[in-house]
Amino acid sequence: MARRLQPVSKSSTTHLDTSEITPDDDTIDNGVSDPKMENGGYRVRQRNKKLNYNFRKLWNDSGFGSVDPVQNVRKWKAEGEKDAEGHPFSEKLRKLADNLDREIDNLRHALNAAHEKFEKGKEEADRRWSEMEGLKEKYHIQSEQDQATIAKLLEEKKALAEKVEMVRKAIQAMQALRDMTDTLDD
Repeated sequence: MARRLQPVSKSSTTHLDTSEITPDDDTIDNGVSDPKMENGGYRVRQRNKKLNYNFRKLWNDSGFGSVDPVQNVRKWKAEGEKDAEGHPFSEKLRKLADNLDREIDNLRHALNAAHEKFEKGKEEADRRWSEMEGLKEKYHIQSEQDQATIAKLLEEKKALAEKVEMVRKAIQAMQALRDMTDTLDD
């Protein structure tokens, strides 16, 4: 949870030594401001204020203490490294590390569960694939048997057709013979 920024006192602001700052376009090599620019150090002061504000805001948002981190660190060292709430700073870091370890363990458990689910799904898919291969082989064998049965039935049908033809011819012959005997009787 972010804390509200408190106004920074003038005593706690840090000022950069402008001699260490590389000269901008508006400064001459000897560090003297360009006469054309009346407020040569204004930009440096504004940059310092912005950097200081951003650093304090980041520190505040991290939850490590009050607005002035420099005073906090000095206070922690004097009090045996305690944070703004009175807890030892190392204890706060240890709690943070414990929370990170807990999150890592949770992620590891989730990863293991997902891996086990994947392995079970893979085993199920392999089992179903082998079943389908078995069914395919079974139907292939069955279709070969069916084809053999059909061929056998076709041969039997052909043989029956030949027998029927023979019987029909025999009947025709007997009919002709009967007709002949009938004419002889007349």
